[in-house]
Amino acid sequence: MVSYSVKVVDKDKRPVSASTVTAKQDVWFGEKKQTESKTDNNGMVFFDGDMFTTYQINASKNGSNDSGIVRVNVYDTTPETLTLQLFFDPTKPIENILGTAGSELVKNTRTLSIGFAVVGSAVVVLYLLNKASSKSVPTVKIPNKVNLR
Repeated sequence: MVSYSVKVVDKDKRPVSASTVTAKQDVWFGEKKQTESKTDNNGMVFFDGDMFTTYQINASKNGSNDSGIVRVNVYDTTPETLTLQLFFDPTKPIENILGTAGSELVKNTRTLSIGFAVVGSAVVVLYLLNKASSKSVPTVKIPNKVNLR
């Protein structure tokens, strides 16, 4: 085991106490380990990590959050400290409510918007083609004599 620490600060770089810090192992295979802890009065929290492992770190408090990456190596002689600065992010509550699907929805909003526009346009075209082939389209009568004066 190798230890590392996370320091959480606010926009003015003052320590944030009692913020929630989550560390998730970034592994290709097997089960991802997740650890959660609260910062102390100095904005610090300490974790023990596995050697040669990358961790996704997220800190949050009252709608503000930040995230970063910690890579733990076997030859580190001093613990690595990651500093996270909290900023308000209105999309984070969506992720908390909807989970991963919510964050994917936020990330793919542009693609979804284009998809809905294409589908909506296709529906309108099909409707207009159906109307044009039906006999319910009114005919317009053009007068024989047109007075241009």
